[in-house]
Amino acid sequence: MNRAILLSLLAAFTACKSTPSADAMAIGPAVDGGAVSIRMADPPVAAITVPVQGDPPIFFVAGSRSAHAPMVFFHGACTHGLGYIQAFQFAAAKRGDLLALQGENDCGHGFRSYSFRLEETDRRIDRGFLAAGSSVSGDAGAPSSLVAIGYSHGALLAESLAARFPTKYRRLILLGSPRTVDARALRQLEGAVMMAGTYDNRAVMKAGVDALKAVGVPATFIEIPKAHHGQLLEGETVMEAAFAWLEENAKGR
Repeated sequence: MNRAILLSLLAAFTACKSTPSADAMAIGPAVDGGAVSIRMADPPVAAITVPVQGDPPIFFVAGSRSAHAPMVFFHGACTHGLGYIQAFQFAAAKRGDLLALQGENDCGHGFRSYSFRLEETDRRIDRGFLAAGSSVSGDAGAPSSLVAIGYSHGALLAESLAARFPTKYRRLILLGSPRTVDARALRQLEGAVMMAGTYDNRAVMKAGVDALKAVGVPATFIEIPKAHHGQLLEGETVMEAAFAWLEENAKGR
């Protein structure tokens, strides 16, 4: 075969091998006299199960490539986190990656509960993000303002982590906690959203708002419409409101 033809075919094959597929890229507007800009497309919004060596699998929603506000969700006692994060996966994905950490203790039938070993829980969160190909650190390696989200029993764990590691778990969204937060232990929070269903104990969460405001932490209450304890009805709407409020009002925003 003619050498020139062979080299031409080889160059064409190499270009095809190095060009992202249509599924992995998006074509932007024409620039510089007709050239086009290419950027990687956002991953599909879907909660997936990710295995973690030596630990229960995590549930994970990959966020937009243009956002890096990592979030971690803690389920209630002897419940399951997957359905919860599916209830607000689109609102979360706009902000960053969302990880749902399963409890260490097996309640049977696929349900789990947490042990409240805070240092180990913190390490498990890091391992979970790593297993999903993500991180809780920003581009420069500094910790991002990680949002800790917890429902009921999980709200107690989220609060405890924020008190124990205040430079890492900087923002809270607590749903249906069984007790009013210890505001004095949360003075370093950037902001917090307290939530409860219409038919849940809203007074506890509203008292938490007042306590946090008294120590200088921006806080607000959002009601989950028509919800009993453990329910997250209209999840996309109410969690969108919670995220948006933190973005607008939290310290260090």
